[in-house]
Amino acid sequence: MKIKIRIIILFICLLSIFRSTDMHGLEFISPTKQYVAEVTLDQIKYNLKGKGVGLDYRELFDKAIAEENIGFMGYHGDSLDFLVYQDIIRIFIEEVLEIPVRKDFHFVSTPFRINDSIHSLEDLSKVFVNGVYYSSIILDNTFPLNFSMYSNHNRLGLNTVLNFSKNIGDRANLQRKELRYLFEKSGIDSNLLDVIYDISHQYLDSKAGVLLQFFDNSTTPYGFGNAVGYASYPNGFIAENNLISEYFLDNHLVEFPQELRLVLDVSGILNPKSPITIKRYTKIQPGKLKAWEQKLRELIRSSSFDPLKRDVLRQDLLHKWNN
Repeated sequence: MKIKIRIIILFICLLSIFRSTDMHGLEFISPTKQYVAEVTLDQIKYNLKGKGVGLDYRELFDKAIAEENIGFMGYHGDSLDFLVYQDIIRIFIEEVLEIPVRKDFHFVSTPFRINDSIHSLEDLSKVFVNGVYYSSIILDNTFPLNFSMYSNHNRLGLNTVLNFSKNIGDRANLQRKELRYLFEKSGIDSNLLDVIYDISHQYLDSKAGVLLQFFDNSTTPYGFGNAVGYASYPNGFIAENNLISEYFLDNHLVEFPQELRLVLDVSGILNPKSPITIKRYTKIQPGKLKAWEQKLRELIRSSSFDPLKRDVLRQDLLHKWNN
């Protein structure tokens, strides 16, 4: 009898690790803990080893996993060059356009985009016309996340752990192109970007990349995520016709799709006034990160720009963010 009671107590304790309930009475199951329970950590390690990756940064991963709760949307692993790209956008907006950006928000693309053709899930559906699918358009206008830390450990698609551990990304050329476009639109010499990236390597010397963790803080849980996100294949195509919230709340679905993609829109995911918050994790010492940001601010603040072009950009951005 005592053994049965102990088993029941153990089961309840384990269940509490995976599940939590918020003020709305909605049940949340930690996606990563659920994923590991189903796949096993040994299998994850085995498959990652085949990709040349270990769990050397598991302490950092566990720190992020512990933050998974209602509102959690997913992970994105990338290179430190992507962190530089994010910081350039933020500090350009703060120093040149003189628009403050909250600290718990990071840009995953520039608000002044080159290939700006998809603004909503409705626009996305229009890409699939007459049997002609333009994957490049979708990839340029959406941003991928993993539903759990170890998603795609054994299949194609974004692999957060792989990208972070190896400090790699796959959109570097497009990102440089977008930044040059941004600088030129404001009258700043785009050659400054080469200087910035060269200097960044003096401060950001980690072998690992950057890990982003996304949260939707909507009043109605996942209200924003449902409006801007969808389950996808690695090529950006829609994988399943489910709301994002269905994968996180009272989850009865068998497994997570390969990716969760967010539509890149200046009034949506690229708007600091949206309910999205993003936590960044790196292996770089806080002091070096602070010194890097200070140096970047100095470089951008001292750059020459065209006041008229700058004012046009500023007013355009304020209009889109406030509507």
